[in-house]
Amino acid sequence: MKKDYLFELGCEEIPARFVPGIISELETKFRALLGEKSGAHLTYQSLTVMGTYRRLVVFIRDLSDQQKAQTETLKSPPLSICFGEKGDALPPAIGWCKKNQVPIQALLKSKDKNKLYYEKSITKKGQKTKDILGDLIKDLILKLDLPIAMRWGTHSTPFFRPIHWILSLYGTQVIPIEVFGIQSGNHSYGHRFLTDGHHVNGKRVRVATPKDYVSLMTKHHVVVDQNMRKSSILSDLKKSIRESEIDMELLDEVTYLAERPHVLKGSFDKAYLSLPSEILVQHMKKHQKYFPIKKKGKLTPGFLVVADNVSSKSKVNIIMGNENVLSARLNDAVFFWEEDIKTPLKDLVPKLKDVQFQKEVGSIFDKIERMKKMVGKIWPGKDSALSEAIGFCKADLVTHMVVEMPSLQGVMGRLYGEKQGVSKKIALAMESHYYPRFSGDILPNDDLGVKMGIVDRLDTLVCSFYNGFIPTGSKDAWGARRLSDALIRLIVEKKIAGCAGEYHELIPLGFEILGKGTQNQDKLLDFFIQRIKHYLNSLTDQYDIVDAVMGSRAKSIHAKIQSIEELVAFRNKYPEKFKLMTETAVRVKRLAKHANPGQEPDRLRFNTNAEWMLLEWVYTHFKTLHPRRRGIFPPDQLSKLTPVTKAFFDNVLVMDKDAKIKQNRLALLNKVNNLYFDTADFEKMVSKL
Repeated sequence: MKKDYLFELGCEEIPARFVPGIISELETKFRALLGEKSGAHLTYQSLTVMGTYRRLVVFIRDLSDQQKAQTETLKSPPLSICFGEKGDALPPAIGWCKKNQVPIQALLKSKDKNKLYYEKSITKKGQKTKDILGDLIKDLILKLDLPIAMRWGTHSTPFFRPIHWILSLYGTQVIPIEVFGIQSGNHSYGHRFLTDGHHVNGKRVRVATPKDYVSLMTKHHVVVDQNMRKSSILSDLKKSIRESEIDMELLDEVTYLAERPHVLKGSFDKAYLSLPSEILVQHMKKHQKYFPIKKKGKLTPGFLVVADNVSSKSKVNIIMGNENVLSARLNDAVFFWEEDIKTPLKDLVPKLKDVQFQKEVGSIFDKIERMKKMVGKIWPGKDSALSEAIGFCKADLVTHMVVEMPSLQGVMGRLYGEKQGVSKKIALAMESHYYPRFSGDILPNDDLGVKMGIVDRLDTLVCSFYNGFIPTGSKDAWGARRLSDALIRLIVEKKIAGCAGEYHELIPLGFEILGKGTQNQDKLLDFFIQRIKHYLNSLTDQYDIVDAVMGSRAKSIHAKIQSIEELVAFRNKYPEKFKLMTETAVRVKRLAKHANPGQEPDRLRFNTNAEWMLLEWVYTHFKTLHPRRRGIFPPDQLSKLTPVTKAFFDNVLVMDKDAKIKQNRLALLNKVNNLYFDTADFEKMVSKL
């Protein structure tokens, strides 16, 4: 008989930013736990995971009360080692038969039929859900990934936060689970502040059946479903703010800051509006998690706050408390603004010598000097504005405002620059070179910002890998993936040519300017190539073409994108021609690998028309290729090579008995292979016909 199952893990406050990831992992692991491939072979109708900052909930509808019967095939040791020459059973046979309750005679009969093994299928009856579920869930909980962890009491095993209660209910029956000394039961707790109770967790609530849980929690001021909380908050926000102006990232965060959210409206002295809007918005959002209120695109002296413990008695005090806190924050902001503006940015630059960038590679000031050298190498010429902009680009890091709120770096550089008379181009670049800051973020629209952004990220990547900060599956201390993805987007989407687009030149240049050797240079190059592949895979679903182009000899990102676009279009339009071209290229490659390295084909040794035609095609087309294609043949041209190459194979014996003739023909095929290989490694293509 199927029953609903409810699991709730109650704990101390988990930081809001970690809760969505934990919920996602719980869903993934619970589905795997119950599944048929490697799980418990339990069936269910649906599985839902919910959570707040102090409780994680899994609700499973119609969970089977018993595992499915499982058929298992028993396989004996090789029969050749099971019996002696006289047919007497040897230890391998005796041990296996005893363990699996199989008669020795069964193995002996199999041997007579010349089988290598004896196999027997058995069906095992599934265990009761109530008998296995507790241990399975305990093991799952203890193996969760911990984005944040701590130890408490006498426990040596870490977890997100100390656990206070466990609810584990299958129908009306409690499934025993013990984790960190806490025994499961059939009770939960209501809202910590909005329910009357004598316990630190709030009012103790008995849950009779899983289906009662959500409504029971709502009655006790806890909205367990995060989607319902988010929808409720959004609905209240839209009463005062246009939806297009609501910060959705902040909305996601505050959804996990309250169990019974209420949106309250506060205000601040309009005199603070004299501060730049960027400062006001950041102080409200970053520090206080407030939503600024705008009218006709302009800030007003008001804000919205999502509170968790609102009652008729506490509402006024909550609003007043938040207003007082914001007022104190903005007083500091006014002081920082007025103090910072007194010091010209150029006078702040020397202070960067005292700000360490990374170990072994010097200060932020040293980083700036490297960036200047990089732009000189990548874009040689006398661009005084670019050099001047780089000199200023990190000056705001030592201002009071940025020290207090690092998220304003770049923004404050632009604001202070504009206020102090720095040229608009340079002031804008001080902010724009930080873009894109995350996946999907905007790119700078100014040339200075693009070039500064490229050398800034290149230097950080080089320094990080030199110092051994190499990303692993779970760690990326300096955000190398984000930096690489941003660097690739800048180069590709802003169509940056020359050295910047040739990654095999760009990365060695970074190490050359660092001037400390090439430690981990190859690792950075391999890592960067993988990020390029990741980017290229986002452009098409034909992943085999991406693999093939990544395996080509072309080192330019732009060239690889061009090849991918052309190959995808050609395959879609001419699938049969594409297939024949691929097969021909693969055949050429497999023969060309036997060629002597560097050997040129000798025309005097050609004795068939097919050889001459192939050689003529190679040289004629290579010479007439447009120089802007970087030596890469478009697929419509490569496809024309197919019948010429086919005629060569039909009329010429490549592996001739005469070694000199054979090597001459292989040298010709090597030339042909280079044409294919400049575009793609066709052996990595997957036929779709």
